Formats: sequence, structure tokens, C-alpha cells
Amino acid sequence: MPAVHVESDNGELTARTGRTRRQWASTPQGGRTAAQPPRRDAGFGIFGHATGNVVDGNYVGVAVEPTIRGLGNFAGVQIRSDGNIARNNLIGGNEDSGVLIFDGASSNNLVQGNTLAYNSQDGVSVFAGTGNTIVGNAIYANRCSG
Repeated sequence: MPAVHVESDNGELTARTGRTRRQWASTPQGGRTAAQPPRRDAGFGIFGHATGNVVDGNYVGVAVEPTIRGLGNFAGVQIRSDGNIARNNLIGGNEDSGVLIFDGASSNNLVQGNTLAYNSQDGVSVFAGTGNTIVGNAIYANRCSG
């Protein structure tokens, strides 16, 4: 289960609205204690018919201290629906990709202005869908390709 699970439309998961604080979606490195959750599928998961959601300005997969890997999420942001945005996030230290877009219905999503580094697979992986736009991201030091 993701740290933040969205299955509805037009949500704003952001540090910029003033309504919420910056989201830290990770589990600290160094092993899990009884109080820590098991590995999650994603820091942020957007599923089903959820459209128009924005994941903006969050730290996903990294620990509170940015130099420490979070190692708690399978993917940083997992998008399995149409028309969503992941922008201006620091995404790193995830066990798979920083942003993972898959399922046939995952179309017309935007991944923009993120820093995607130190993920155990790709910075961004797109396995299905059409019209997805990946632009203006800093993608480096991932185990596999961008």
C-alpha cells in the first residue's frame, strides 16, 4: 500500500498550497523497527479512474536528511491512471524507479521539473499508455537508464 493512495479526481498533494506540509514518503534507512511500516508499493500511488491529481513539491523515498537513502518505497510515484502530474519533487532512494507509469490506461500524464536520483532502477519508467510527457527533469545516478 502506498504512503499516499489516491483513487479519486483532482487531488493536490503538494507542499505549496498552504493546506498541507511537505510530504515525506519514505521509511528511514537502517532497518525497520516495530513502529515502522513494511516496504510500501509507492510513496504516492494514483490508481483506477483518478485524474487531474498533482504530486508537487514533495520528498519521495529520501529520508528527512537528504543525504540518507529512504529505502522504504518500491517506486517513488506510481501512476496507473490518466491525466495526472508529478512535478517539482525530490525523488530518490526507491527500490525500483523514481516514477513508474504503467497499465494501459496510463495516458496523458506529465512528469516535469523533478530531481530523480539514486533509485535502484530507472529515474522514470513508462511501460504503457500514450501521450505521457517527461520533460525538464534532472535524472542522474540511477542504477539503470534515465
